[in-house]
Amino acid sequence: MNAAAAHLDPLRFPLHGVRLIEASAGTGKTWSITALYLRLVLGHGRAGDEALTPPEILVLTFTRAATQELRDRIRRRLAEAADAFRTGHGGDDEFLCALLADYPDTVGRAACARRLQVAAEWMDEAAVHTIHAWCQGMLRQHAFDSGSLFEQEVDSEDRALFEQVVNDYWRCFLYVRHPLAQSLLEQLPSPQAFSSVLRQLLTPGLSIRYRGRDVAGVAPGALLAKAQAHRQRLADHDCRALLVAWAGVGGQVRTALESALKQGHFYADSNKEAARFKKRFPSVLDALDAWRPGDPLPLDLDLLHARVLLTVSKKNKAPSHPWLDQLSAALDAAPAAPELMPALWAHAVDWVRARYRVEKRRLNRLDFDDLLTQLDQALDEARGPALRRRILEAFPVALIDEFQDTDPVQYRIFERLYQPERDDPRHGLFMIGDPKQSIYAFRGADIYTYLRARSATASEDHFTLPKNHRSTRPMVEAVNALFAAGDANKHGVFGFRRGDDDPVPFLPVASRDRGDRLLIDGQERAPLTFWHQPPEGDGKALAKTAHRPRLAETTAARIARLLDQARGDRSTTGFRSEDATWQPLRPADIAILVNDRHDAALMQRALRQCGVDCVYLSERDSVFDQPEAVDMLAILEAAAQPLDDQRVRNALATASLARSLEELDGVGRDEQQLESEIGLFVRLGRIWRQQGVLAMVRHLLVEKSIPARLLASRRGGERSLTNLLHLAELLQAESDQQEGEQGLIQWFQVQIAREHRSDNDSQVIRLESDADLVRIVTVHKSKGLEFPLVFIPFASCYKTPGSPPFFEYHDAAGDRIAELDTSDAAAKAAGEWEALQERVRLFYVAVTRASHACWVGVAEISGCGDAAPNYLLAKPGLSAGLEQLANASPRIARVEVDDQVVGPQLPGPDDGGFRPEPAREYRGAPRENWWVASYSALRHGAGAASGPEEAQTPIESNLAEMVREQREQADRPELPAREPRAGTIHAFPRGATPGNFLHLLLEWAADQGFAEVLERPQAVREHLGHQLKRRGWSGWTETLEQWLRSQIEAPIALGQSSLRLRDLERRPARYRPELEFWLAADQVDAAAVDALVSRHTLGGRPRIPFEPRELNGMLHGFIDLVFEHQGRWYVADYKSNWLGPDACDYTIENMTETVQTRRYDMQYALYTLALHRLLKHRLGASYRPGQQLGGAVYLFLRGCENPTTRGVFFEPASPALVATLDRLFAGEGADDAG
Repeated sequence: MNAAAAHLDPLRFPLHGVRLIEASAGTGKTWSITALYLRLVLGHGRAGDEALTPPEILVLTFTRAATQELRDRIRRRLAEAADAFRTGHGGDDEFLCALLADYPDTVGRAACARRLQVAAEWMDEAAVHTIHAWCQGMLRQHAFDSGSLFEQEVDSEDRALFEQVVNDYWRCFLYVRHPLAQSLLEQLPSPQAFSSVLRQLLTPGLSIRYRGRDVAGVAPGALLAKAQAHRQRLADHDCRALLVAWAGVGGQVRTALESALKQGHFYADSNKEAARFKKRFPSVLDALDAWRPGDPLPLDLDLLHARVLLTVSKKNKAPSHPWLDQLSAALDAAPAAPELMPALWAHAVDWVRARYRVEKRRLNRLDFDDLLTQLDQALDEARGPALRRRILEAFPVALIDEFQDTDPVQYRIFERLYQPERDDPRHGLFMIGDPKQSIYAFRGADIYTYLRARSATASEDHFTLPKNHRSTRPMVEAVNALFAAGDANKHGVFGFRRGDDDPVPFLPVASRDRGDRLLIDGQERAPLTFWHQPPEGDGKALAKTAHRPRLAETTAARIARLLDQARGDRSTTGFRSEDATWQPLRPADIAILVNDRHDAALMQRALRQCGVDCVYLSERDSVFDQPEAVDMLAILEAAAQPLDDQRVRNALATASLARSLEELDGVGRDEQQLESEIGLFVRLGRIWRQQGVLAMVRHLLVEKSIPARLLASRRGGERSLTNLLHLAELLQAESDQQEGEQGLIQWFQVQIAREHRSDNDSQVIRLESDADLVRIVTVHKSKGLEFPLVFIPFASCYKTPGSPPFFEYHDAAGDRIAELDTSDAAAKAAGEWEALQERVRLFYVAVTRASHACWVGVAEISGCGDAAPNYLLAKPGLSAGLEQLANASPRIARVEVDDQVVGPQLPGPDDGGFRPEPAREYRGAPRENWWVASYSALRHGAGAASGPEEAQTPIESNLAEMVREQREQADRPELPAREPRAGTIHAFPRGATPGNFLHLLLEWAADQGFAEVLERPQAVREHLGHQLKRRGWSGWTETLEQWLRSQIEAPIALGQSSLRLRDLERRPARYRPELEFWLAADQVDAAAVDALVSRHTLGGRPRIPFEPRELNGMLHGFIDLVFEHQGRWYVADYKSNWLGPDACDYTIENMTETVQTRRYDMQYALYTLALHRLLKHRLGASYRPGQQLGGAVYLFLRGCENPTTRGVFFEPASPALVATLDRLFAGEGADDAG
């Protein structure tokens, strides 16, 4: 747009042809669209006064929210106009008055009123759409002409399918057996980042180049073969003499390098290159030692190049040797290695694009890009003219709102439709937008598309909106002065000027002064204030880490002071209207614009320290990225496995549950408190399984008064509570698609690990409060919004990319290019220039959000030299430019940050003493007719269970049993005190948690292989050290290492034979740890089972009977270990019971008494039954219980060093008992003969 563009007169604007309207910020774009819409409905100014109906006037924008707002605004405007035509009075509305003047006839006005009223009532069917929704409608409505299916699913969240395709590529092509495969993978980003890069490279209209040329894709396998051939050539020719000579000088070179390492001549590991070198060079030296003629060049040999050594070494400290110099010369003279990455990226793009298309076709699914490309292609094919005629007949006129956000495909569709009809008075295409506000490149918006449209329209068809309706006159004048100063740059204010042509100029706008004024402490102040943080004393640029906290504190302090001045009867800060009405400043009048969530979090902390409540609005941040997501995961894991005390502790320690340190310490010290918390999570797990995860979360919130705790304990409690409820809703919605609790947990873990999920509106964080709070808003989110006071504290900061895999820019023709040669300085400069241009546009959007006043934080920041304010004032420099601005315009002030004062501490909000009433609790124990239970449900004596329990995990089962054992042990009479010897397993802590740890340790050893564990003491030591440290038992590593070795080595007597755990072979598997089983119980009499087990075990010793009850449902459990020895199968269970302070207490008598009193006989009888049924199923007719069923082994873990028993209790299997139990549980009754 240039200065010759005409000012838009909405009453005389030609309603035909192809025309471009630039609407600068606040100039009434939406108002102008409604005015043109009125004229189209009336036929005002159209050939033959042809009136159009709402379904014929196509209005397009980019978001569903924007379409709804436009529809409502147009409806209201039509109703207002209908009323004006009925009454003949337009009131204070200049446009309606002028429009009425064009219809002086009373009869004509009545007809217009009717037409306008009908149009207002017709707006529900108006053609107001997002571009994507309209394209979808056209493809469905014109399926024959477009070659589309009538019904196709549009997937607004196609990320999962795309990632699945990318993962397929990774598995098919990057998991290869090749000596160079690892080095290739190291050049690629992580699989997730790989997917993100591919999505960018697959952007429609993006051309992939390497050194300015198109690049052909080559499969990774072929690339690796090519690279291997190159290494072989170097070894056989260019470097052969050096490799042969290594045998004589290798020791000297190794000494030189290792000496440099020991003496600290290399940079610290914080230097990535140095860290990589120090990690890799020893293996390079080893490879050189192992090299033989005919071998390829050793991997990473280039690490020994002099250039690398100089890079990783401190000044004048690089190691040297003649052989290293000769190697550097040989590598420099040798042919360059083939470039792998460009061809790999090109191959990945081609393969993923094709596979993704196939998968979408298979699923009959489209994504948003497909909607555009299919309609674009349909208009270009043989049936295109017919399709085009039908669309033009349906929509003679189209208005495209926010046109600066279009992409090349979108523009090409409308260009094909309307450009050929530009001289037809019946058709019109009106593109309304502002190139200065083109800030959504990450969504595909392309400012060069706007520029292409500008070039394709005649200059007389360019219009501007000249007057700002949003801001006060002083604010408008301040913005005009700021951006006019930037116009002094060689390339203009927005960086597009070439010679005399500037397609994106800054044209000062006038102000339709709103009349009210902001008074601060009773006075009018400059509406635009720059807070300048000067450089360090030596003139060096500031570090971002120092600048951002300082500006956050300055902003928070200033806001606190403003709000303090606005409080009470003596308010001195607020708004005075033209009629002298006074409105004190409110928190909701203030917005802080930030770049991302990291800036937002910094501002939230600073505001809360000053006692200022705030709310954060974002359009891109996912709720899965919030800290509450990690907290929720811990809660879910605890509810799924409630008897794993570590998971319960993790959940209790989350910030979302708002437990105090005293409460957490009490849980850590008091086993009864821990049991109580475990009981809570057992109940939560039951609610989850029976009513759903949302009900579980709500129950937790209510039972533990979490809302009151969050709101009372810290500012930001509303945010946490909103996120927790939001997450619970998403989990509930997903639960129908996942298999059980673990399936949902795994899905949730994937969501938390993912990046860039903002495509899905349901996942974007919600507004936690509509109260009168200071708003923190990202600049992208703020576009289109208005705030009286705006703070932009981090205007001089931006995120700098690390090592991007490609540079994206536009060439001279305006085409988008992805240059894969990351050493191409010109491409890098072009990409950085376009990034700077967008930062300037973002800054323009940010500053123009303010209606009354704006504060901007600026500084010279290290690594951020191309910040927008720095560019605008580049000619004089930032500091001098600010000084000149402030001197030249009374509307702009410059203040040194150091002059800012600390703001007052505002009082926090009162929670009103809210305390929810405790829920009434039902304490009964109803019995159920069918249930799932474990051995722990069959209890004897007073501890008998009175109802069903949920299915347990191995840890739950063990822990529940150990908790009971601890209680029973506490009830025993005290014996004469004997202290266990320090440093032995007998001195190791007792109780449920330590016992569970010993179980987990043996389970780990079984998974690793018992014999393998003995052969890898270092791995055992590392595993123990890590696990013990987590539990606060770091001093027990040596003791438990010795105990584990003794336990694995201890003989296990099995009647006529014996074995050791180390004898059990992992491959082929002769044992199975933690074998899960389910036993159907068909109306089984527990008393009959008890009598049967008592008769067949422990020599018929008397024991405490189980409570009489009927078992009907499923018995569920986990057997610690099932193993085979000499053709017989055994069940083994680990017991951590403390029978005394040394090994001599673990006698056969003591262990038998423990089995008898704890009723372990029932446990191993059921375990043996489960094993019997498994063997019967697996072995079929060849199964002989008397020959193949071995028995039950109970390993008392603290007694493995007893020289006689080794802590082993063994009872052979009783075939008669097992057969009778089998019949009982099958519902056939028992006919045991005894």
